Amino acid sequence: MRMTGESEQDKNYRIALENMRYKACTPADIRFLNTLISTNIIGRPSAKSEPWRSAPIIVGENKYKDEINRLGTLRFASETKQKLVRFYCDDTIATSPTAKASAKVPSTKKSSINGISEELQKILWELPTSSYDLNCPGVLDICLGLPVIIRHNFATELSITKGQKGTVYAWHITQGNFGQQVLETIFVLLDNPPTEVQIDHLPVNVVPISRRKTTGYIALPDDTKICITRNQVDILPGFAMTAHASQGQSLHSNAIDLNTLTDHHAWYTALSRSRSANRTLILQGFDSSKITGGASGALRREYRELELLDEITSLRFLMKLPSSVCGSTRKLLIETFLQWKGSQYLPKHIHPSIKWSTHDPYIIEQEPLPAWTTMDKKKFKSLKEGMTQNTITAAPKEDAKKSDSFVKSNKRVIDHLEVVSIPLTTSWSSNSCAFDAVLPILYQGWIELDSVSYDCYSNFTAVVEDFVKVKSNMLSFNDARDTYRRSLALRKPRSFTFGAYCAVTEVLEDILHTNLPFIKCTLWCELNHNPRRQPLSIKHCNIPEIRDVLPSSTSKWLHDNSPAIWHNVCHICKGTLIKEYKFQFGAPFIVFPCDNTPEMVIDEKVVMHLREREHVYNLRGVIYYSSIRQHFISRIISSQGFVYQHDGMTNGGEPALESSSLHNIDLSVCHGARLTSAIYNLSS
Repeated sequence: MRMTGESEQDKNYRIALENMRYKACTPADIRFLNTLISTNIIGRPSAKSEPWRSAPIIVGENKYKDEINRLGTLRFASETKQKLVRFYCDDTIATSPTAKASAKVPSTKKSSINGISEELQKILWELPTSSYDLNCPGVLDICLGLPVIIRHNFATELSITKGQKGTVYAWHITQGNFGQQVLETIFVLLDNPPTEVQIDHLPVNVVPISRRKTTGYIALPDDTKICITRNQVDILPGFAMTAHASQGQSLHSNAIDLNTLTDHHAWYTALSRSRSANRTLILQGFDSSKITGGASGALRREYRELELLDEITSLRFLMKLPSSVCGSTRKLLIETFLQWKGSQYLPKHIHPSIKWSTHDPYIIEQEPLPAWTTMDKKKFKSLKEGMTQNTITAAPKEDAKKSDSFVKSNKRVIDHLEVVSIPLTTSWSSNSCAFDAVLPILYQGWIELDSVSYDCYSNFTAVVEDFVKVKSNMLSFNDARDTYRRSLALRKPRSFTFGAYCAVTEVLEDILHTNLPFIKCTLWCELNHNPRRQPLSIKHCNIPEIRDVLPSSTSKWLHDNSPAIWHNVCHICKGTLIKEYKFQFGAPFIVFPCDNTPEMVIDEKVVMHLREREHVYNLRGVIYYSSIRQHFISRIISSQGFVYQHDGMTNGGEPALESSSLHNIDLSVCHGARLTSAIYNLSS
């Protein structure tokens, strides 16, 4: 809702909209909506008067929008005493549509036409805009000052976005394939853009829009469809829009033809675009049965579940949700919540039409889990033949030799396909990239060290509890990540805010913070004088830079922890101070911060010597930072040595297999991002 008014009329409007959402409008709501219908009665709203006369009309289908735009354009030219100038598109036959158009499967058979003649082009020009899947006009009739709506996100930083309204300011023309007049560029004066736009040599808020190519299906008069590429300026007259296109907009004056809308969802979408009730107009009488009688059973169940999930989310954010409320699916989560609260529990602000009771109970649908199946090895063999590094696809026939060569060179990957466990990862949400880079690596290491005690850590034990739930499918990994983020924000509100950016080093220092010093630091001089102040011991598992000259590899970094000359001098004898680091115990995880050592070799194994005992650590992950994107990504190394790339913002947050071995990979860089941290776990 975009209602900002506080009048009695606005309050009634909000009540009607809330009830309409649940298809539960009351007789009082219907009486109120009837007062918004256009009429010739003096003092009542009328479509013949401003502001509704010039307001775009919201309709249900593109065919209604096309006709209203045609009539509106003719009326505007007549009232402003201008002559409309007609501009045509250029169409060519295409082999395949764009992704958006291909999603709309043609409802009729495809035509066998393989070229566009001048005669066919004239037929295409005569067709309405709605006959083309992507609603780009074949013909544009325009004049100066004509209201238009931009149809594509050309430049969001300049407010040249889909749905932005404006008026025609000027244009440049060129000649089309058949000698017709074609728009090369149109200049549009934006109507109240979010920010003022100033382009060199153009007036304020005037922007250029050039023609662009779109590919999709167009319906011919013989009820067949052809796939075309249309080259046209992607704007439309601004006298009408569909309810679907109006989503996200806030209209100062809102005129709606409810009789063209199919259901209460569309009614709610169109009517909720208004900022106030007194600037809303319903063009004609309507069928009130579309917004009364209650929602269907499936929709009521959906609304009920959303109310419960909203309540669960609020309680989880406030840290008031017990650990028993968990689940990897909606059903399990709600079921455990109602076990805690009781089956008759109702959220505080639930709408009366969807409340449950003993007479109308809330029933959790018992949906069986999908059964596990074993893939036929004969069928699986065909997948192996087309395998690439990141995906498994069928290889083209002409690339059979390349495919065979790849299979042979990656025999280890293919032989282990049926047993390799892909790392579990998270998807990006609200500046979570630092956590998305760290937690999957630690989870992978924890899986391999599930018998190791983590009592040495202050904060990691709580994370391990959530790792257990993730492993048993009682909690999603994204939820586990956000639980840790919220606890971090509560424990350290000055340093961390949920949803705000943070660095990987800060996350690692918190999550791997130790109860006792992990590294003890001491200072002395050659005459054994005690310095006034000893450096603080380190209570986290980030290995510090021990010497001024950094080692060439992580194994040398860990091994070379002998006493080193410090940059200060003794306050008594003015002699050189010696600084020494001593590891106190073998922690399950250790981290090398590599921000200042981008060229350092990241070894697959490192050894810590502690009290005549060797602790062997395996590389489990490497983290990178892109200063351009201000974003962390990572590589995860499985126990079998497979290397996966993970970026929470791409591939749906899923890891991508990069290689079956570390030996062929340059670990110092990843997609242009620089090395920041290397994480090792104790060998089991």
